[in-house]
Parts: sequence; structure tokens; C-alpha cells
Amino acid sequence: MKRIIPPIALIFVLFLAYIFIDYFNIPSLLGIITSNVNIELLGTVFNAIVVITLYVTSYYYIDSHQIEKDLNARNTINALLLKTYSECLENLKLLDNAEYVGKYIFPKVDRDKLIYENPVINNLQNWPFFPDAVIMSLATNGHIKKEQLKEYLAVKTEYQQLVNQKIIFYDLTCPQNDRQKIVYDSMCYRDRALKVKLNEQIDKLKESS
Repeated sequence: MKRIIPPIALIFVLFLAYIFIDYFNIPSLLGIITSNVNIELLGTVFNAIVVITLYVTSYYYIDSHQIEKDLNARNTINALLLKTYSECLENLKLLDNAEYVGKYIFPKVDRDKLIYENPVINNLQNWPFFPDAVIMSLATNGHIKKEQLKEYLAVKTEYQQLVNQKIIFYDLTCPQNDRQKIVYDSMCYRDRALKVKLNEQIDKLKESS
């Protein structure tokens, strides 16, 4: 807004000066022969200056408004991503507690249904991503960086798959055979990797806020 005031003030001052000079006939008092001055040309030049000034003013107003709008959108994106990643991290830590999962979560899982038909698993998989529609809408409008969007989608996919694993294999704490060891090692590796990524993204978002 501060960039807009000077051009408007300039137009106002020029307009007042024009009225003052014309009303008091300043050129004649100064001995200037107005008949030798191309008044029509001066009027054209003055009008051109006014038009250009208004154009520049409008451009800067629209530009500053767009910058403010983009900044608000990016701040919104960062806040939503920070909330999402923090929720993911908290849920993963909760699922590390095999006793808690075995007592309060796993008994509610209907093993006769497919994964996407189990509300308990679905709720844990989808809860951190409740602002997904808003995030994707802002991404469509270009308010999220390409790398940031790729990280978000990668985290979402990995988190949802890992939640399913950690619930289904909650009691796999001491593998008894090679097959169980493969599943256990894979789950532990993915769990550590995702937590590291989540912490990194959280730190980046806090630094940029």
C-alpha cells in the first residue's frame, strides 16, 4: 500500500498545480507568452502522465495484493503440513506400544474384512490427512512447491502402509523364523526411515514459519 500512495499524491499535486497556474494565469505574470505554447500538446502530455501513473499504480496494487495472497497461501500450506506430519509422528509412536495396540486397537479389527473396509485401520491411516482436500486444492493453484508436494504424497503413502503393518503385526516383536524376521526387519527399517523424514520435514516447516 505504501508504494501506491506516492504516485497518487503526485497526480494530485500536479492537478492542483495545473489549476493554480491556470486560475492565476501564472505564465502571463512571469512574462511568458502563452500563445507560443502548444497548450493542446501540454494537455496531451499531462493526460499521458496521468494514464501512465494510474497504470503503474494499478499494477503495483495488483502485484502487492497477489504477493500477499501467495504468502497467506504458503503460510496455510506450511501450517497444514506441520499439523499433518506431527499427527503422523504421534500415531506411529503410539503404535510402537505393542501392549496398547493389542489391548485397544487390534481387537477392534475385523479380520474377515479387507483393509479398506476396517474403520479402525482406516481412521488411523487417514486421520492425520484430514486437510488433504485443502492441501491438494492449494497445490492445484500452484501454492505448493513441487518437491514439497512429492514429499507430502510419499509420506502419506508410506504412513498408511506402515500403519496397516504395525497393527496387523503388532505382536511380531521377537521373530521366530526367517519369514517373520524379513517382515520384522522391513517394518522396523520403514518405521525408522519415515520417522526421520517426518522429523526433517517438521524442522523445515518450523524454520520457515
